[in-house]
Amino acid sequence: MNENTYPTLTFERSHEAGGYQGFTTVLVTGPAEHVETYCVDYLNRWHPMGYGTTSRLHKTHDDGTITQRLWRSNSCD
Repeated sequence: MNENTYPTLTFERSHEAGGYQGFTTVLVTGPAEHVETYCVDYLNRWHPMGYGTTSRLHKTHDDGTITQRLWRSNSCD
């Protein structure tokens, strides 16, 4: 997934070791419609059935933008 496709969004990532292969957390911030589109694409790429991927509202900002928190396992084994 190319984040350059989403120029209105900002991303913060963390990759954590642990468990079998660890996990990845992504915080996505921007206009709600754009964030939602990105999250749907992310869930399609890292399917919840394999990676346990979740998407949750993290914060609503005063300027009307939102931050969504995506979490997934680094392995689907």
